[in-house]
Amino acid sequence: MEVSTYVDGLVDNATTSSDALTSTVTSPGVVHIPSIGHDIIGGVLIVTMAVGICTNSLGIAIFIKDKTLRSPTNLFIAGLALCDLSMLVVATPLPTASSFAHRWLWGHTGCVFEGFMVYFLGLTSLYLLCAISVDRYIVIALPLKIALVTKRAATLTIVACYGLGFFWAMLPLVGWNSYQLEGLMTSCSVVWNTSNPKDYSYNVVIFFTCLIFPIGVMVYCYYHVYMTWDTSSRIAKRNLEVERKISRTILVMIGVFIGSWTPYSIVSFWAAFGVASDIPVAVAGVPPYIAKTASVWNPIIYICTNKQFRRSFFNILPFANLQRESEEEQVESCEMMAAGSNEASVSKIQIRPLQPTDCHMTPQHDNPDVSVAHQARQSVDNCNIVHDDVMQENCVEQIHIPRQVVNEC
Repeated sequence: MEVSTYVDGLVDNATTSSDALTSTVTSPGVVHIPSIGHDIIGGVLIVTMAVGICTNSLGIAIFIKDKTLRSPTNLFIAGLALCDLSMLVVATPLPTASSFAHRWLWGHTGCVFEGFMVYFLGLTSLYLLCAISVDRYIVIALPLKIALVTKRAATLTIVACYGLGFFWAMLPLVGWNSYQLEGLMTSCSVVWNTSNPKDYSYNVVIFFTCLIFPIGVMVYCYYHVYMTWDTSSRIAKRNLEVERKISRTILVMIGVFIGSWTPYSIVSFWAAFGVASDIPVAVAGVPPYIAKTASVWNPIIYICTNKQFRRSFFNILPFANLQRESEEEQVESCEMMAAGSNEASVSKIQIRPLQPTDCHMTPQHDNPDVSVAHQARQSVDNCNIVHDDVMQENCVEQIHIPRQVVNEC
């Protein structure tokens, strides 16, 4: 069986030329893996690209089309979707093709480009999730400072997150560490296994500023979010529950992201500060590709857990027009059934508040107000068959039923 070579640990600080990068690399402790292993990784990356590009593209399209979704928190989600889409379109194809070829195909320049993009977009995603955690912390735990959470502030924060990711990813390009092949020799990253003090210092700084600090901020924010529970009023409690539901969604996204990147972080930490030769091939080779799947999960999680986002998602699908036509027909039915309502009697209802028992009496009752109340209740019930909240509201308004009647019935 054809085999490909695996370099234990991560490639040392090097002056590796383009030719050397594309040739077989050997070192003491070489481990061989079957070609099928590379093919499986390539297949997983293709599925990740196909699903991730579709879902992230749809997510961005939803934010562009539906203006009601453009809240500060959702702007962060849109920024995250753009980051994930860029990762899948720009960075992932290179290791995917190399996996099927069982070797790196793109030379030294391609290695530097792929390593830079993965590092830049990966760090940006982490900083964006950190910023979302701060947003949730202010909205829920510090409601008096909610004025700080604006669309302008969110936009500037998103730009800052991209700037931080770019800054840390750019430093290896100017000589503080470098980008080299890693793991199964079909993807690139900074040099972790090194004795060079300059590269080693970069690794130390990166672990604190791009891992420990962001995760520490997330833990702090979510600890205070879930320690906050204002029950001063029913309305405050209801609003807080809505915000907490959004926070739970974000927490799931953070958990999936950290879960995807943690194996790679552990291996990198092991290679940088431990003995790289002790890392088993299965442990060292696979984590870089698990990390690349992180880009596919965020839109799926948001669609599954956010009702408003899910509704907008289904509305832009091709079969959404058929559903809308069906609902419009139901609204027309509401209007026709309410056409015979007595507007004069409805006016009386506005003058004399209805009693709760009135809504359950029959039209044959001697009280004309009760008769109209029953008709109103019947019309509203017909409107309730329209599952879309906005169309249901339009239905009630179209048949001219006073809001007082709807509420009291």
